[in-house]
Amino acid sequence: MGRLLFSMTGFSGIGVCPRPSSLSQRGRCSVVVVLAKKKQSVPTKRVLTAKRPRKRLSKYYDESARNKELIDKAFHLKEQNEPSIKESPEKDADADEDEDFSWMWKLTEKDSSDSFSLKKPTRNVQLSLFEYTEKLMEVTQRGDMEYARELFEKMIADGVAPSTVVYDHMMTGYLRQGDAESVFALFDEMFSRGLVPTHYTYNIAISACAINAELDRAEAMFQEMRHLYKLRPDIQTYSALIHVCVKAGDLGEAERLVHQAAESGLRWDVVIFTTIIAAYAYKCNKKNGEAYVNKCFELKETMKKQRIQPNIRTYTLLMKACSKAGLMQRGLSILHQMTDDNVVPDDRFYVTVLSGLVRDRSLEKKEISNATNALLSEAKKLKTTLTGEMHYQLIRVFAMLGEYEKVQEHYERMKDCQLQLNLEECEMLLCFVLMLKRPSNKREYLRLLLDITSEIEKKGGTPTASQYGLLIRACGQAEDAATAKVFWDKVKKKHKKPSQFLHQAMVLSCMNGSNLELALQLLDEMISAGMTPEMKVLHLLFGYCKKHMETEVAEKLFEKMKALNVKLDQKLSSRLKGMNLE
Repeated sequence: MGRLLFSMTGFSGIGVCPRPSSLSQRGRCSVVVVLAKKKQSVPTKRVLTAKRPRKRLSKYYDESARNKELIDKAFHLKEQNEPSIKESPEKDADADEDEDFSWMWKLTEKDSSDSFSLKKPTRNVQLSLFEYTEKLMEVTQRGDMEYARELFEKMIADGVAPSTVVYDHMMTGYLRQGDAESVFALFDEMFSRGLVPTHYTYNIAISACAINAELDRAEAMFQEMRHLYKLRPDIQTYSALIHVCVKAGDLGEAERLVHQAAESGLRWDVVIFTTIIAAYAYKCNKKNGEAYVNKCFELKETMKKQRIQPNIRTYTLLMKACSKAGLMQRGLSILHQMTDDNVVPDDRFYVTVLSGLVRDRSLEKKEISNATNALLSEAKKLKTTLTGEMHYQLIRVFAMLGEYEKVQEHYERMKDCQLQLNLEECEMLLCFVLMLKRPSNKREYLRLLLDITSEIEKKGGTPTASQYGLLIRACGQAEDAATAKVFWDKVKKKHKKPSQFLHQAMVLSCMNGSNLELALQLLDEMISAGMTPEMKVLHLLFGYCKKHMETEVAEKLFEKMKALNVKLDQKLSSRLKGMNLE
């Protein structure tokens, strides 16, 4: 039991000791192996038990004094120059809670003197050409050209020479914003730096020529890339140049370029087909519209034969051609073709259709109503959000159909969309809203007219004389004589001699507002200007006098009509007889 065996071949020693007294009664013993490599300061300990799990040796040191003596003897038998085997520095798991960790948060004098901040220290790191290119591509795609310009100038200030790709990204960003001058300035700057342009560079520059329809400049660039830089134009180059021809109105040059592209071996794609259709669509009018519409549909059939799928832009231009030519019945057939080709309409397509329905006078109101309701149901089915421009076109359609409630509804929705109309669009909107003859709510109708009129005046415009007359008539229907008087003063300020229509509209407004005195004053102005009032004005005046027992006023008015030799109709004559005026 107390025997010690030592092996001098790499190990310190092996000791065999009995189990603690509580377990030794059962006839069991444990072997304690103490392994320590030579020249190793901290030896490794292993505890091997016969039938119990491993436990740490330190536990048995406290329980058995005999075990301590045996292990002490094993330690003292080692040579003096070898490190003595000591108890493992490992502590019990329960002792970790009492260990002192205060050193972790103590600050030295140097740490306490430094200023403390949660912000990371910033370093001036210069970006590479690749990193600048990636950043510029991201910014230009986002459309933030102000920041892109700052980044571009910082790149040059850091000594990083921009490449052709960098200039391409900058030019593309300005092209999307319609800034042709900035595109051309970068194009010239690129040449001054000695950079060689690519196909893509010339395609951007030629596309920028379409903004201001600069056909001569675009053709000069086209010849330059072919002869000076020996670049063969691709299908995008021809498409951009044809688009410039379309904007400049040179349809013959566009057709010549189409044939030139085919002769050079380039296969037409949907972009070039759509560009040619756009050329014919912009040239359409009611005189030559049918011929151009036929050419547009022939090109579409050619696309299908060549297995080229038309896109939404193609169908929108087909609808635009039919709209300008006044052939909306043919244009409405496109809706079924779009369904067959799985092309989903967008807001621009809906606006084109609604504008065509307003423009085509050959359509009956029932056809317009059915087509409009079909479009709205289709948009609802596709969960298409109606834009402000769509609401604007719907106001025009429903005003023409005489549906006041829908006009009011879409006008409020248009205001919610914050659509900014120009002066011409506001004047057009006023014309269509004034077409409503019998609105259900006359006061709300007048409020709508006043809102549109104020928008026109804010933009520096004024309604025409006939529009002022209709506005005064609307005031009369709403029994708002005060607003009618404001409009009348504006008319007299703008037109020194108001027309007969304006005078009569103002008279009718005064009578609806029970302002007989002003109505008679306006009537005298008409007579002194050599104008003869119409029968509806006389009916209203004499009817008011009869209703309110204004006999003297009726007699004076009758004498004036006799002096003017006005021929009274049968209805007015019978009314005068009832008033004893013959």
